Amino acid sequence: MRIYLLVAVLGLMIVEALLLPRTVRDFRTMQKMRAETASRVGLPVALGPFAGYDADGRPLTLVTDDTRWIVPIVIHSSRMSSDLDYLGQLRKALPDRAITLFGVCDQGRCGQTVHGLPVLAYGSYAPLRDIVRLDGENQVLLLNQYWGLTKALRRDLSSQELAAKILEVTGR
Repeated sequence: MRIYLLVAVLGLMIVEALLLPRTVRDFRTMQKMRAETASRVGLPVALGPFAGYDADGRPLTLVTDDTRWIVPIVIHSSRMSSDLDYLGQLRKALPDRAITLFGVCDQGRCGQTVHGLPVLAYGSYAPLRDIVRLDGENQVLLLNQYWGLTKALRRDLSSQELAAKILEVTGR
C-alpha cells in the first residue's frame, strides 16, 4: 500500500515539474500584456479576476484608478446599431470618469471601440455568464470598482432614464 502512495506522490511531482515551465511562461506573458496595455493607454490595468479582450484578442483596460462604478452593456448582434447608439448615448449622459462603461458582444465581432468605449469580445466566463443572464431579463449590472454587484437595473429604460438611475444609486 505504501509503495502505491509513494508512486502516486512521485507521479504528481513529475507532473508538477513538467508544468512549471508553462506556468512561468504564462506568468511572463501576463506581465508583458499588462506592460503593453498600460503603456499604450497610459493608465494602470486591472486584469485581475476579470480579464477582457477585444475582437482581435488584444487585452482591454476595463478599470482605471478613477473607476468607482462599472456598467457592462450587452451588444446584441441582432440589433447591433441600436445597442451601439444606446451605449454612446449612455456615455454622453454619464461623462463622469468614475463610472466605467463598456460593451460586451453577445456573439460575433462587434468592433473594437464605440464612442471611445471598449467593446469586450472575450472575457472571463463567470462574470460574462452573469452579465448575459441578467441581460436576458432586461437588466444591466451596476458593479463596484472591485467587480462586486451593487444593483441590477432595468435595461428597458431609455439611456437617459438609465443614466439617471445610475446617478441616483451611485450618489453622483
